[in-house]
Formats: sequence, C-alpha cells, structure tokens
Amino acid sequence: MPRFIVRFIKNVLGDNGQMDEICQTAIELDAPNGREAELQAKEDYDLERGFGSSDCL
Repeated sequence: MPRFIVRFIKNVLGDNGQMDEICQTAIELDAPNGREAELQAKEDYDLERGFGSSDCL
C-alpha cells in the first residue's frame, strides 16, 4: 500500500505584512490512494485535537 505524507498548511500574516504559508502538522500514513489519505489524515487530525471525527469533514 502506498505511503503518504499529508500536510496541513495555514496562511498567516507576518510582522512585515507579507502572507506566508506555515505547516501546522504533517501526518504520515498508508492509504490506497491520495483521496483516502486525505480523509484519513483529516480524521486523525480532528481526533488528535479533541474534535469529533465529522467536525472537520
């Protein structure tokens, strides 16, 4: 099964007024395809932060 690294990126405004992308977290997992990896990563991310599994989907 393929291994994926899913990154959660957040856009932030820096002190200099420039927009920047920051990686909040990265989750490495096995999934049959990219879409399944995305869904599984969202669920893992939610559970890690104490949200219900359907809160972010």
